[in-house]
Amino acid sequence: MSLLGLPVVIYSPDLLFYPSDLNYVGTSFNDYFETVEQALREGWSSEWVRKTYRWLALEYGYSLIDISDSYSEKENAPPPPLPRRLLNRAWRTIQPYFKQERDCRLRSQQLKQRAMVAHVIEEKADSLLDLLPELLPQTGIDEETHSLRVEVARLLRALYPGTSMPREGTLHHRLKRFADGVEA
Repeated sequence: MSLLGLPVVIYSPDLLFYPSDLNYVGTSFNDYFETVEQALREGWSSEWVRKTYRWLALEYGYSLIDISDSYSEKENAPPPPLPRRLLNRAWRTIQPYFKQERDCRLRSQQLKQRAMVAHVIEEKADSLLDLLPELLPQTGIDEETHSLRVEVARLLRALYPGTSMPREGTLHHRLKRFADGVEA
């Protein structure tokens, strides 16, 4: 919801897999309901959109190294047909690591992201995140806002197909005003 600029109230920051400051937090019974009231008063904000997109860019973009040119396993691929599964089982019986060996044979001779992998190793970094300040592109707030407006316009087309005139005060209306550059 915060991706759409809507305030979200949670009762425990420990339950999240993302930074709790993307939400309002009320940890006690009274605090929670006061926080709900605060969220309702403050309402929709493009800053929630901005902060959430920043987190998503970090989580699903800048913190990852793409090795797809050397590793073709698909997490959600449908199971292979029965004859292939039987053949794979037979191969595993004969050679327990046949799949890993096949992956090694099929890998690219030159990993596209080899410089990034080498940089992490050479810097003795625990992960790519340790090197992020030097790897992040330097963009200004205007360029970031333009990109956010483009992305929100794309979301609008998906969420509200064929609708051009949203009712005033609705989420659609606020998102459209932001995408059109009317609202900050």
